[in-house]
Amino acid sequence: SAWRSAVKCFHLLGTGPSSLFVSFVGLDVPERLHNTEKSLGGESKARFFRGTYDAFRAEHSTTPPALVLGYNMGLSCPDYNWTPTLRVLARLGCPIVVTTNTFMELSMEQEILESKARMACEGVSENPFPCPCPAQSGTVANDVYRRNQWFGIFFAAQRTSHVDNGDTSAGEKPKKKRRKT
Repeated sequence: SAWRSAVKCFHLLGTGPSSLFVSFVGLDVPERLHNTEKSLGGESKARFFRGTYDAFRAEHSTTPPALVLGYNMGLSCPDYNWTPTLRVLARLGCPIVVTTNTFMELSMEQEILESKARMACEGVSENPFPCPCPAQSGTVANDVYRRNQWFGIFFAAQRTSHVDNGDTSAGEKPKKKRRKT
């Protein structure tokens, strides 16, 4: 499997763990997988949790993760209440990688992470491995995008559990990293 290969690559390079524990958390996790663990080979495992990340951490308050990956989380969508999860993410002290479909969406998510979770943006870039299939927006006819087209890397500005509940002005907009040629 791809996960097994990733673990072997890190281990061979001497830069990573000999095993990997991956938790898949989200409202789209199938019910049949909720609260199950699957072997990825060797000592590596995957855990599945259907729900929000703050609910997952409350139920499985184990060792903090080394990294949190948020694929198209929708932090900027007003239909979701991200405050409890942002509070948990602010306390973790680990890097967070967020992917979005567009640069504009990444700009909005950076604003939220900086102002509400006190996260600092380390950098943003176009993802070299986005979804290979382009999609067209259901609301804007000429908006064509690829899922996970952009990503940003964030670190806790300081280890704190502070999360603003009101609107505050955000820091700088994402800056594209220049590619070395």
